[in-house]
Amino acid sequence: MSRLLQTAVTLIWGAWFGGLIALFLAVQSLFKTFAAERETAGVAASAIFHQFNAVRMALAVAALLLTFWWSTIERSRLKMTLLGLLGLAIVTATYVTAMLTPAIEKLRLAGQTHTPDFRRLHGLSMGAYLLETLFVLAAGVALAQIRQPVKISSRSQKSL
Repeated sequence: MSRLLQTAVTLIWGAWFGGLIALFLAVQSLFKTFAAERETAGVAASAIFHQFNAVRMALAVAALLLTFWWSTIERSRLKMTLLGLLGLAIVTATYVTAMLTPAIEKLRLAGQTHTPDFRRLHGLSMGAYLLETLFVLAAGVALAQIRQPVKISSRSQKSL
């Protein structure tokens, strides 16, 4: 069971981290491609952020719950570190999803993308995404350090 949970957490972690990297690349590409049409780029980026927020929150919750379950089966300092890092990442993701994104979207829809408020919220959002990415990256490093012992059946030992 422990190996299965480790595999599940690793796959979910990879989707979450990969999604964050893909998000950065996609949004930068949009604004570079549509540099003369910032409004169009903003509409497209908004749709990407909304979709990503839903996916990332599902991945974050799944990673946190599975890691908690895994840590109850076999406790270790690294699993507690992993749990803490995922917890920090999910708090950051929740802040962006529940607070920053709706405020930014409200300003965007009101045509206030050139205001100091928009720039401030956008900067906070970029910082929070970076912080979340660093927490998720650190969680991946912790996850990679967790070693599961390979169990050899008595039948396999006899053939050795």
